Amino acid sequence: MDDATRQAFESIYLVLWGVGILVQIGIAVAAFLRLKATAAGILVGGGFSVLVLLSIVARTLRAVIGRGPDAVDALMAVSAASSVLQMTVMLLVGVGILLVPSSLERLSKQS
Repeated sequence: MDDATRQAFESIYLVLWGVGILVQIGIAVAAFLRLKATAAGILVGGGFSVLVLLSIVARTLRAVIGRGPDAVDALMAVSAASSVLQMTVMLLVGVGILLVPSSLERLSKQS
């Protein structure tokens, strides 16, 4: 792969990564606004907020570590830790989604 093609793929990846971050921020804001301080709102909104932070931290660490044969082990460690943390947070988001009906019911009774 020549440099121009690699640069094009990296640009596309960066744009898609940014769109993904914006979508996650939008979901977090919507959960906090709609579900307020219920358990579902905290788990879903907080979970997506943590996912945004994890993604930014992992990307920053990958940029700091760089590329090359000496960086492979460090990049693998960052990827593994990031994946485990993301799966854990998504489990909490899933629990929050399960709690949405009861949270909406509780909010409707308060109104």
